This record gives sequence, C-alpha cells and structure tokens, in this order.
Amino acid sequence: MGFRSTRQAGLVAVTVTAVLLSLLSAPAGAAPKPVNPTDAQLAAAQARKQQAAQQLGTVSAQLVLLQGQLQRAAADTDAAIATYNATNIALQRAVEDVAAADQAVTDARATVAEAHKQIAGYVFSQYVYGRRPSITALLSSNDPSGALQAMAYQRYLGTARQRRLATAQTNTVALSNAEAARKVALARAESLQKQAEMQKTRAMAKLAAFRQQQADFTRRRTELATQTAAAAAKLATLTNQRQAYQRWQAQERARIAAERARRAAERARQAAERARQAAEWARQEELRRQQEAARRKSSNRSPSNPAPSNPPSSNPAPPPSAAPPDDDQPWTLPLPSGSYYISTCFCLRWGVFHPGDDLAAGYGTPMYSIGAGTVVAAGPAQGFGNWVVIDHGNGFTSIYGHMKVLAVSPGQSVGVGQTIAYVGSEGHSTGPHLHLEVRIGGMSGPPVDPQVFLARRGVIL
Repeated sequence: MGFRSTRQAGLVAVTVTAVLLSLLSAPAGAAPKPVNPTDAQLAAAQARKQQAAQQLGTVSAQLVLLQGQLQRAAADTDAAIATYNATNIALQRAVEDVAAADQAVTDARATVAEAHKQIAGYVFSQYVYGRRPSITALLSSNDPSGALQAMAYQRYLGTARQRRLATAQTNTVALSNAEAARKVALARAESLQKQAEMQKTRAMAKLAAFRQQQADFTRRRTELATQTAAAAAKLATLTNQRQAYQRWQAQERARIAAERARRAAERARQAAERARQAAEWARQEELRRQQEAARRKSSNRSPSNPAPSNPPSSNPAPPPSAAPPDDDQPWTLPLPSGSYYISTCFCLRWGVFHPGDDLAAGYGTPMYSIGAGTVVAAGPAQGFGNWVVIDHGNGFTSIYGHMKVLAVSPGQSVGVGQTIAYVGSEGHSTGPHLHLEVRIGGMSGPPVDPQVFLARRGVIL
C-alpha cells in the first residue's frame, strides 16, 4: 500500500506538471481582431466612386461642349460689335447727309427769299413808274427812239420777271426736296443705330449667359472631382480594412493551426510520458514483488519507490508572418495636375470590362512615369496605337497608351515623374487622352484600379 500511494502521488505530480508546462508553453494572445467592412459597404463605396466618376465625366464632357458654344458666342459677339462699328460709320455718314441737307435747305431758303425780294422790287417799280405803255401810246410818240427804248424796257421787265419767278419755283422745289432728304437721312440713321444697339445687346447677353454657365459647370466639376476623390479615398480605406482583416484571418488560421499542432505534439509527448511512466511503474512493481519476496526471506530488506522524473518543457516556435511585401516608394500623377479629367473609369464599359482609367487631356500634354522603374516596352501596340510599359520592380507594372510621341525606349531606366511620352489619340481612340493601367506581376497580370492603387500611396488621381 505504501508503494501504491507513492506511485499515485507521482502520477498526480506528473499530471500537474504537464498542465503547468502546457500553460507556460502556450503562445501569446492573438492580435486584436481588425474592422472587417461588409460586402455591402464595399459595394456601396465602389458604386459611389463609379457614380461620382461618371458624373464628373458627364459634366466635363458638357463643359467641353459648352466651350465650343462659348467660342461661337464670342464669334457672334465679335460680329455684332463689328456690325455696330460699321453702323456707327454709316451713322456718321447719315449725320453728314443730314448736315448737307440742312445746308441745302438753308441755301434754298436764301434763294427763295432773294427771289421774293426781287419780285417785290419789280412790283414796287411798276407801282411807282406806272403801268406798261400801250401800243397806241408808243405809235403816237413824237420820239421814235424813246418809243423803242420803252418797248425794250418792257420786254426786259417781262423776261426778268419770268426768270425770277422760275428761279423762285426751282428753289422752292429744292427746298422741299432738301427737307424730305433730311427727314429720310435722320430716320435711316436712327433705325441703324437702334438695330446695332439691339444686336450688340443680344450678343453681349448671350456671351454673358454662356460665361456664367461655364463658371457653373466649372464649379460643379470641381465639386464632383472632390466627391470622386473622397469616394475613392473611402473605397481605399474600406479596401485596406478588408485586406487587413484578410491578413489577420490568415495569421489567425496559421496561429490556430500552429497551436493545434503544438497541442497535438504535447498530447503525444504526454502520452509517451505516461507510457514510459507505466512501463517504469510495471518495472518497479516487478522489482517490488521481487523485493517483497526477498523481504519475506529476509526481514531486513525493503522495497524502493523511485519518484518519477518531471517531463521536459517545450517552447514551440511562433507562426510565420503573413505580411505582404513592402512597396513603399515615391509615386506621382501621370499628367500635370489640373490638365485632365477622368473620362472612363476602371469599370464595365460597352459590355466589357475596362481595365484602366482614361484621362482626357489636350494634344501634346506630357505624360509622367507614376513611379521609378525600367521601360520594358515602348512603341506600336495593337489597340493602343503606341504604348509604354514600365516595370517598377516591386511586383507592379504600369501601362500607358494612345500617345503619338514617345520620349523613352525599351531598357531605359526612368525616375518618378519623368516625362515618357506626350498625349495623342492613336489606336482605338475617340479623342486625345491617356489610358493608364496598373497590373500585378507583369503586363499580362491581373489589373488593379489605378485610382485605388495611387490613393493608397498618397496620390489622388
């Protein structure tokens, strides 16, 4: 009974020791569980980003259309101003015609007044010097020469009167014509002036309305660009949270698997230890029986009770890290800030997926490398017309398309922000723009959203 009690005490000690070792060798507590956005939140953020980008593209297109209308309105205004200037010239001529008409009226009035004065003098002479002599008086004259002079004077007076009367009539008609011409010139001048003023006013009002509309569209585009950037940043935040949660899940699965393996190994070790102790107990029990038999033979001998040994401790290695490779390096915009707008996003377009962003910009706008790397392709490419492909050396490749003029060649090393080409409309294109793609693992790898890729690196496209 003494040896059995000692053996049971040893087993209890082994069990307690195993439990303590299990507690001491257990891994540290798992990392706190990060926030995991729901699929609905991610879908809503993606929808908001796409909606804002589409609205921005619509407003930008309307702004381009309005720019054409504004140019036409400016041309109409210039034409109206030219018409107004021409009308002013015509108005000056009309004023000169009015002045000439006024002078003609003044001259005609003077001529008529002179004719009236001469006629009045003739009448006065007739009244003072008597009536014209009759034929009988002329024949009965004692002085034939005087008679002839009297007859000649009579004829002179008749001719002069007729001439003065004709001059008076002519000047009266000229006066009436001058007055009529003056009225016509004044009416024409006033009509031309009113017409030119109306055309100028309408053209200026139309131009002002288009400029106000342009200002409204520009402000709306700025607001939508801000909303698009905010939506992209929100989507990037949720995407980062989802990726962080997925990394945590992978780490947690690895930790749990390692913990299970450690516990299984510990259980196997404990089972082996128990088997060893059982064998030791059997050996000791056999030895005790032999010693008991010998004791019976000799009362001076007693059995021994060796204490079981403590199991060795174990310290399992921590699970390996599942963190992604670090690509922390400078990044930048592919075009000068403010020189472009996103006309097509990383989304479904015309029934197929568009694997990049289209940035509408003017012909000849310089294109920049978004990051440092090596040019792996530069030249003609199907669909793109021309393209430039840059390997950034960290698992990411950027692709630029539709340029007309290239500034780099294959094998060339480029720095972040270095000019690599100039905007064109080559290949399958409806206007000058840059098609930008970012792919994982090479030019044929899966694409990622360039907006999200750059936003996660502090660059808002």
